[in-house]
Amino acid sequence: MRKKIFDLLNVMYSTYAIGQHSGYCEDPYVVLKFNSQEKSMSGALGGFQTFEVLAYVPDSSIVSLDSMIESIRTILITEGFECTDRIGPDFNDTSIKAYMRSIEFRNPRGLD
Repeated sequence: MRKKIFDLLNVMYSTYAIGQHSGYCEDPYVVLKFNSQEKSMSGALGGFQTFEVLAYVPDSSIVSLDSMIESIRTILITEGFECTDRIGPDFNDTSIKAYMRSIEFRNPRGLD
């Protein structure tokens, strides 16, 4: 599943795992963050795997975050992932001169 998500997003934006990107944000990019697997209704593991896509843009272009989030949302929904509609607030990371916003998805069983 990770590779599939990476390949889908990397076509649009440079895509990284947590801790891979270094230096200042000069171009838009995304970071994938996988969360704990949620339990199914019966209480057993095997429900949904949630993940977040953290979208970064240079701090001089915060307005592009809206379209970036929408393009990420569109491609992942088209490929069968479910958007939880949990979109984080804008965060100004001054250490890398970037704005970041996250959007959460879940992977329904069968998309592994």
